[in-house]
Amino acid sequence: MKLIRPKLKKSQLLLRETNKGGNLYVAHINEFEEKAVEYRIKTGAYEELSSSLIEDILSKVTRLLNDLYVKTNQFSFQQYKKLFAQSLRD
Repeated sequence: MKLIRPKLKKSQLLLRETNKGGNLYVAHINEFEEKAVEYRIKTGAYEELSSSLIEDILSKVTRLLNDLYVKTNQFSFQQYKKLFAQSLRD
């Protein structure tokens, strides 16, 4: 797998396991994205979030972490830094 990964990335190909039988499927990144969009439209199960909404959520999480750390002392500074870093990464 380590030998194949750089070649796939260079060619903008993705290797995925199918949901049944453990078969492998290789396709261009664009094809996977098109299939994902079709699935989201067909099922109506997902809603794309705008970047402003995501930024708003991140801002609220940051504010909450700050308040919890400063006002309640519920966790140590090390825990605070770790939680804060995780909220920025996600």
